[in-house]
Amino acid sequence: LKSDERFLKSIGNTFLYSIINVFLQITFSLILSICLNTKIKFKRAIRTILFIPYVCSTVAIAIMWKWVFDYNYGILNDIFTYFNLDPINWLRNSKTAMSVIIIMSVWSGLGFNMILYSAALGSISKTYYEAAEMDGASKLQQFFHITLPQLKPISFYLIIMGFIGSLQSFANFQIMTPDGGPNDSTLTMGFRVYQVAMGDDANIPGWGMGYASAMGWIVGLIVIVFVVLYFYFNNRKDND
Repeated sequence: LKSDERFLKSIGNTFLYSIINVFLQITFSLILSICLNTKIKFKRAIRTILFIPYVCSTVAIAIMWKWVFDYNYGILNDIFTYFNLDPINWLRNSKTAMSVIIIMSVWSGLGFNMILYSAALGSISKTYYEAAEMDGASKLQQFFHITLPQLKPISFYLIIMGFIGSLQSFANFQIMTPDGGPNDSTLTMGFRVYQVAMGDDANIPGWGMGYASAMGWIVGLIVIVFVVLYFYFNNRKDND
């Protein structure tokens, strides 16, 4: 495994994807849930629309986004051409391929996090905010000293589950960039295991099931680490 440069690169790609994907999902879902927690019209309809991508097939979503970013007939490049801008080969450029998949992943997973955050926000007692207002605390101070601390349990849960899900991502990468992207820029651990197991790598003769199993164990051990961390911190919180 140490000599497999593609697998080593897939580890870096996976963690890069996981960190950025989870950070953006948590940030935007929290912002959306706070906005939707106010008195606005069509609140339920907006939540439903934002949640729909989460329950849709990953394959269908990946195909849709691949069409949006396609170089020849993608709607995004059509817009660029309309404004006399040069089209971009989004999925065949090592600088943009991973970003495209991250955008798709954030969009599709945003609704789930938003729903959980909305439920958590609704469970925070209003007396905290009333007391803070009486003490002269601003809205920003209330957010950092009341809202965020009260959301710590659900935030930690979403971060851990987000990392576990990101580490196992496969279908979106396989459909958007079937060959691992330019210069292996979108090659993840799960995708690399698939390549070796299915014989897609010309450097590994035959069906490398044994080699793929070894890589699968590494992926599984990393996931186990995150699970152990979750239960450790969760149990410590309960004991406190």
